[in-house]
Amino acid sequence: MSSQWALDTDLVGKGEGAKYLGLVNLVVAGGGALARLIGPVIDFFNSYSPNLGYSVMFLFCFICFVVGSLLLIKVKGQRLTKVG
Repeated sequence: MSSQWALDTDLVGKGEGAKYLGLVNLVVAGGGALARLIGPVIDFFNSYSPNLGYSVMFLFCFICFVVGSLLLIKVKGQRLTKVG
């Protein structure tokens, strides 16, 4: 979570922090609320086959990881130069 906020604060332009960091806060809070729905989804798939729900959950997490990684490819930030 701290690395996410560090990345977010690095990407926000000067004078636009309130707008964009507020939006990030809404997304993080919304994601936490949506995470509560995974229990019934796991139970639904476990009713078909033992532990199938957990496999579906890990597959969904993997897909989210890949999509998030692909979205970050286009992000351009400032390059740090080594001093000295």
